[in-house]
Amino acid sequence: MEYKITKERSHLFSPTPNTQLVITFKGHPSVDDLRQAIAKTAQKHELLRASLSLRENGDAYYVVSDKPGYHFEELPALPELTAFVQLQACRPFDCEHGELIRFYAAAGDDGVRLAISAHHMVGDDASLLLLVRDITEHLANPRCDAQSMPIRQLAADSAAARQKLPFSVSTMMKLTNFQWKRQGKVFSFTDHAAMVSAHAEKNPGAVCEQLLTSEQTAQLLAWCKSVDVDLLTAVAGAFLYISEENSISILCSLRSENDTGMGTFATSVSVDYYPLPESGFVTRIREMQERIADKTGDPQKAQFQLGFLSSLSPTLVDSAYFAAFHNYANPVSQRAMMMFGLKSSPKALSIHDLTAYDDISVADLSFIPTLTPNVRRALALTMVNGQLRITMQYPVRESGEMMRVFNESILLLLRQGRPL
Repeated sequence: MEYKITKERSHLFSPTPNTQLVITFKGHPSVDDLRQAIAKTAQKHELLRASLSLRENGDAYYVVSDKPGYHFEELPALPELTAFVQLQACRPFDCEHGELIRFYAAAGDDGVRLAISAHHMVGDDASLLLLVRDITEHLANPRCDAQSMPIRQLAADSAAARQKLPFSVSTMMKLTNFQWKRQGKVFSFTDHAAMVSAHAEKNPGAVCEQLLTSEQTAQLLAWCKSVDVDLLTAVAGAFLYISEENSISILCSLRSENDTGMGTFATSVSVDYYPLPESGFVTRIREMQERIADKTGDPQKAQFQLGFLSSLSPTLVDSAYFAAFHNYANPVSQRAMMMFGLKSSPKALSIHDLTAYDDISVADLSFIPTLTPNVRRALALTMVNGQLRITMQYPVRESGEMMRVFNESILLLLRQGRPL
């Protein structure tokens, strides 16, 4: 079975395609139990049995087989988070042979731990948490069978993905595509592997995180409710307040309610906010929440990036990354690179709110968000057993400043949540 990749291509040849998770399971299952649970889950999700194929004209396809191509390996112990991220970043996925996701298991005194490194083409952030949920269900009930979930794509599911662009933008896109057709090229997975390795060597990432206690989490959520702001806005606002920056990128889910399939059903929304210098923290986050609601609440604004990228030739989208990060000297590609903001000032942070998936029955979970090239730091919010975990990935070269902002932002949030 084959599925043509119809959604925008910005994740196919990104220099940073990896998202990572580390999970500790309840009940002390064995590594072999975990291996079998993952195999059962692969029977459910076609994406875990898919490889990627590129045709001569640059069209890309998911190709589904009966045999999964994912990597599973037992280790004596899992590396710490920063080491795991750096090791995985230097190892390109073997997409042509179905290695879109890698699993590493290790038994320990506190239970079996599983580290996952996933290519974004296997699914968005929510998909990976749904994958963890399915694995836990198969661990709890090895005999349970689940209905097969075929590969679905946003463009086939959502009219929003086919929205019309403004006439001026549409005209510019047609001209750009015409020029690209005359002078462009088709890149290969070998080209991408070289770019990924070079980018990882020059731009190693690091990870830090803070786990709030149940009491601290409850107090912070109560404070958010008292000032009428959501948790995402409070956390993003704290980081901007401390770093004195003005721009964020928010992952906006387009997933249908009760949808438990894997796939990419999200787009990013950029929000800029320039507060008055004398305004206080609460005033700033309330105003920021209004800005976020204005963008995410309007389908045309929320999905503009999706429509914009979908209007470009797929191979031109690929080429923008090679122009930015692998010295591809093509004027049309370089123009696309500038359109994507790959060489402009990066956003202060991207933020991924995954606290809605707090019902997953695990002992612990760390979600390490992708550090895309156009953001300075990436944050993920997860909730496990009533405790909020804030995880940040950032460039190693900025460790001093990044850690200062992280620590002071956490302290600012904890001060707000502290009862009087």
